[in-house]
Amino acid sequence: MMNSMFDDKWVLTGSEAVRLYADYLGLGQYYPIAPRDVDIMYVHQGEFRENNFFGFQRVQALPERSMTFRNPATGREFDVTLTRGPLSYYEINGVRLINPKVMLEDYEDNLDLRGDRRNADIIKINALRNIIYNLEQVAIQPQRLDTSGRKAAATATLTFGNPKKQGLFNMHNNSNNNMALPPLLFGR
Repeated sequence: MMNSMFDDKWVLTGSEAVRLYADYLGLGQYYPIAPRDVDIMYVHQGEFRENNFFGFQRVQALPERSMTFRNPATGREFDVTLTRGPLSYYEINGVRLINPKVMLEDYEDNLDLRGDRRNADIIKINALRNIIYNLEQVAIQPQRLDTSGRKAAATATLTFGNPKKQGLFNMHNNSNNNMALPPLLFGR
């Protein structure tokens, strides 16, 4: 569905991406993350004129770099941020998640020192540090979307099983070597 909505030029970011990384790496129980919405980065040149996606209606009337879409029946939302790229990401079970290093830098740079989101952002920062550490241990590089939104040559794709069912995650690279790593609980 996401590929048809966003021409195969998208990545998931924000709290939902952190939660998915943590869950698939078996770290979700240590980092309670409750996303309010879904955040999508879309490699797109020019203005974005879409006003409706599968019952989600655009909130802003004017073309902007970042837009919110809301489903009036459910109240659920997703945000779309336009970028010219390139984007670095990992693909987990067909879902593209922005490189956790990019998210960590963003969360650290924008940490609200006194605001109501501080504690939630600190949890995400700690989760991202742990996620990055786990990914570095198996030396798999992220994929990239180039500036036109096309998928650059892939170096690896992550395929994770459900950690509740399997206990560990499996990573497959282009040479089909299977690697498994138990979750690291507390990072560096």
